[in-house]
Amino acid sequence: MTAPIYFNVPRVCQYLQAHRVVYTLRRERSTGVTKARVGSYFKYDVIGTVRVVFVARFTNLSPDSIRIYTPQSSFKTPEEWLDAAHQLKNGLNDVDCLYRVEMVD
Repeated sequence: MTAPIYFNVPRVCQYLQAHRVVYTLRRERSTGVTKARVGSYFKYDVIGTVRVVFVARFTNLSPDSIRIYTPQSSFKTPEEWLDAAHQLKNGLNDVDCLYRVEMVD
């Protein structure tokens, strides 16, 4: 099984649970069926089983490059999404991939 995927932004978790799919910006990671977790590596709750699908790699991540995915990201604007990713990752240097996460159970 693929490494678990962690969500630390409550609204993203809620969106995934309500809509059963969410787009997420990450550094490169494994894809396939895995567990979605909310929290940290040492303290977490399982959201459910998901399929992580690679969508795109960006050489120049910008609001325009993710605009079409924003409606299924839980964020209102691509700028808001990039700001959240920036805060979580201490900069966007290692965040260059887009993944689709869909519930499978």
